[in-house]
Amino acid sequence: MERGQHDPHFWYSLRRLCVVWFSRDLLGWLVCDAMTPREAAAKAIAKLPNAIRIAGFDITLQIVPVLESHALNQWGSFSALTQTIQIQAVMPSVYKVIDTLFHKIHHAICWCYDIQDDDKEERVASLMGTVWLQIYRDNPWLARWVLSELHGEK
Repeated sequence: MERGQHDPHFWYSLRRLCVVWFSRDLLGWLVCDAMTPREAAAKAIAKLPNAIRIAGFDITLQIVPVLESHALNQWGSFSALTQTIQIQAVMPSVYKVIDTLFHKIHHAICWCYDIQDDDKEERVASLMGTVWLQIYRDNPWLARWVLSELHGEK
C-alpha cells in the first residue's frame, strides 16, 4: 500500500465500531457494534409478527417492498377488504417504523369499531381507552416490541 493510502477495510471497521469512554467512578471503554438507523429499522420490522388482533379481527401484518410502497407514496397502508396492514420494508428509523405501525393500527381501529369523522371527541377518546386495552391484552408482544426497539429493553 502506498504512502498516504488507507486500507478501506480499516476505515469501514472503524466506522462500524462505536467506542464510548465513560469516566467518574468507572474508567474504561465500552465497545459496541454501531448500527445505522436504517439497519435498526430493518431489524425492528423483521421482529414484527404476522398479525395483530383488533376487536376480534386478526389483521395481517405484511411487509412490502419499497417500490410497491413508493408507488403509492405511503409508508404503509390498511385495507379493510383484505384486513391487512402493510408496512414498507425500508424505513429511515425505528421511530418511523413504530409511528407508521401505530398510524395504520388506528386506521384499522376506525374500521373495526366503525369510528366516523363526525363522532364526538369524548366518544372517540372513551373508545380509544377501551380499544388500546384490548389491543395490548390480546397482543402482549406489542408493548415488549415497542420498549425493546425504543430503549433496547428485553
